[in-house]
Amino acid sequence: MSARKKLPSRRPLETFRFEHAGMKYLMSVGFEIDHEAKKLVPKELFLNSAQLLGSATDINACDAAVAVSIALQHGVPLDDLRTAMKRNADGSPQGFVGAALDHLAHTEWPSWE
Repeated sequence: MSARKKLPSRRPLETFRFEHAGMKYLMSVGFEIDHEAKKLVPKELFLNSAQLLGSATDINACDAAVAVSIALQHGVPLDDLRTAMKRNADGSPQGFVGAALDHLAHTEWPSWE
């Protein structure tokens, strides 16, 4: 595994809400700019329960986001993380982390010039 790459203090960030299994979540994604490919690459994740701040669900969301962020910053491909999550028979994610990673993988981020 590669060494963890420190992110710059100022970087692009997108924030949005999503729902999974009847629970609402707030997700922010921090990006690294890939100047060569002229695109934004997700490198950090912040997750919170939008309904129950301070609850066990909120704490689990925050902790999972830290683990995902560290993995991304060590070079683990987003798709490897995403496909490692528990899935239903139809391929949909069972958990909120899988749902968040699916959203990251299927969102068309703007190109960076």
